[in-house]
Amino acid sequence: MKLLGQQLFHLVACCLPAAIAMKDILVNGIYHIDRKIGEGGFGLVYSENDTRSDDEIALKLTPIGDDPRMLEDEANIYRALAGGREIPRVLWFGQECDYYVLIYEILGPSLEDLFNYCSRKFSLKTVLLIANQAITRIEYIHSRGVLHRDIKPDNFLTGVSRQGNTLYTIDFGLAKEFSRAEADRKYEGRGFGGTKQS
Repeated sequence: MKLLGQQLFHLVACCLPAAIAMKDILVNGIYHIDRKIGEGGFGLVYSENDTRSDDEIALKLTPIGDDPRMLEDEANIYRALAGGREIPRVLWFGQECDYYVLIYEILGPSLEDLFNYCSRKFSLKTVLLIANQAITRIEYIHSRGVLHRDIKPDNFLTGVSRQGNTLYTIDFGLAKEFSRAEADRKYEGRGFGGTKQS
């Protein structure tokens, strides 16, 4: 009876306007949306709970009216980078109600958030530790044949708990796979890509 009630509640939630029903959506029958934690040029990011384990996870939504390949390509890039300790694990990708959904492990605050928290001043030691990890992350991404194309403090997040001092790379919405020969030929003389800062 409980499962039938959840499915009916889920069906009704999918038919209601997004602003009213977002917290009521049960994604993939497992993940319950909790609260908005961010947004970017290609979607909204929410925190949610796995109803089986009560673990908190992250969910990125893109409306169905948008190009579904953007989020699907991002999910594929995450999978191509899987195994890198500093890349969030993708737990699920698919369509739910009026959205394409990418679910991955939750992380801590971004470098931008931490910089603001520290009155926009980091010590030299902190800058060197961040630079070392950021360069290592970018080298790993490039070694897997991927260009991130949106490197900025908002896209480096710290881990949680024991991984709180570890830097993770997120937001591969603009990323492209490449071969070294293709990169040398195709990107020579081109400007940088990325998300415009406001």
